[in-house]
Amino acid sequence: MIAERPPMQLPHWARSSSVCILLACGCGPDAAPGASPSVPLTHIQTANTGRAIAALEAATSYRLNVATRDGRTTFRHDYVVVRPQSGWSLRVESSSGVLQLIAIGNSAWIAETGQRFVSIPRRQADSRAAGYDVPGIMASYTDAALSASLSLVGRERKNGVDVEHFRADAAALRRWRPGVLSTASLDVWIGSAGYLSALEAIGVKSADTDARVDVHAVNDPANIVRPPQ
Repeated sequence: MIAERPPMQLPHWARSSSVCILLACGCGPDAAPGASPSVPLTHIQTANTGRAIAALEAATSYRLNVATRDGRTTFRHDYVVVRPQSGWSLRVESSSGVLQLIAIGNSAWIAETGQRFVSIPRRQADSRAAGYDVPGIMASYTDAALSASLSLVGRERKNGVDVEHFRADAAALRRWRPGVLSTASLDVWIGSAGYLSALEAIGVKSADTDARVDVHAVNDPANIVRPPQ
């Protein structure tokens, strides 16, 4: 994915409270994983997370399931992108409510906890969703030195695709960031097609910050974002 960016700044509604959202797309969180090429794994001995994240961001469509903890606040969100449709759908959950955002072409809608969808400008929707997309969630993990701390664990099946699993424990992470605690760890799963399939970070960005990212339905033609009913 991309050059290192500063830590994600949560939207104003998320700073004072946590939020939930309903995913308005043709594939729900429990949908079966989408189509994915069956390309033999290369068994490289080093990971390139930046390249794997960039490959995901360049996909025609994909779905992210993300859980992050920042101190005492936990957010869960689902984010679906369908580029041929110029659409995306976001669901964010936290302890204080639900936020739903849908954007299709030049149209966009929002619904907050207990409220019906209302139309808003697409630009406003994009702004509200900033930080929940691939760059916002994973920019911190694209550093080449961080990738160099990862070691190959082995070949696995993850989120419906063949992957290679890489891991860095605290000792390895300290070569990238000396201040990480002894409980820190990073696991990265890279799919056979070269894109990120999953990531699990414990105490990597900071001692009280964790993240788990699961990727589904990459380039699946069944992906579609639907307007609110």
